[in-house]
Amino acid sequence: MNDIYPFVNIHCHNDDAGQTVSISNIFVQNRRELNPLGLYSLGLHPWNLSDIPSDFDLEVTLAYFIEKDKSLIAIGEIGIDHAIAIPIELQITFFERQLLVAQLYGLPVIIHCVRAYSEIIKCKKKLGITIPMIIHGYCGNMSITNELLKHGFFFSFGKQLFLSNKNTVLALTNVPYERIFFETDNENMPIEDAYKVAANLLQIDLLKFKEIVYNNFNCRFRRVLLLRTS
Repeated sequence: MNDIYPFVNIHCHNDDAGQTVSISNIFVQNRRELNPLGLYSLGLHPWNLSDIPSDFDLEVTLAYFIEKDKSLIAIGEIGIDHAIAIPIELQITFFERQLLVAQLYGLPVIIHCVRAYSEIIKCKKKLGITIPMIIHGYCGNMSITNELLKHGFFFSFGKQLFLSNKNTVLALTNVPYERIFFETDNENMPIEDAYKVAANLLQIDLLKFKEIVYNNFNCRFRRVLLLRTS
C-alpha cells in the first residue's frame, strides 16, 4: 500500500513539524496580534470569558476573520466546562453564539467539554446545528459516547490514549471509523504517535488508518477548503 495520505492533526496549540494537515488553535481575543502560518481554528474558549472586555464584539470579529482568511477552517475551541467558576449560563450563551456563527458560515466546530455533554447536546438540538461538531480530547464513558453518536458528533483522541484511559480506549474501539480524528492539543509530540497507538488498539494497518482519517477530514472540511481556494 502506497503511503500517500498525510497524517491529520485536528487540534493543536504547538507546531507539529512535518505535519501536512494540521489545524492550529487560535484564541479569538489574540487573533489581531498573531499571523497564523497554516490552517487554523478560531474561537472564544470558556476559560477566557472573564478576560475579554465588555465591548468585545465576538460575532463581528469571528465574521471578519472568516471572510478575510482562507486558512480559517473551523470555529474552536469553544464549549462548556463544569470544572471552572464561570457560570454555566454564561458559558452556554457564548457557546451558542459561536455555534450560530459556525452554522452561518458552514464551518466545523472544535469543542471543549468538561462534564457538560448533556448541555452540549441540548445546544445542538435547540439551535438545529448541522455542521460537524468534534469533541476534542475525548474521554467520555460508553453511555455518553452512545448519546453523542446518536446525535451525530465526531471524536478527536489525543493524550488520553497514551495514559491507557479506560473510557478513551473503549470509546475508540466502539466509535465508527468515519467519526474519528486525532490531535496533539498542547502536548509536545508528533501526531503520528497517536495514530500508532490507535492503530495498534484497533488492529488496523497504519497506512490504511491514515487513509481513513484523511478521508474523514476531506468529507467534513472539503467544502470549506474548496470555498477557501475559490
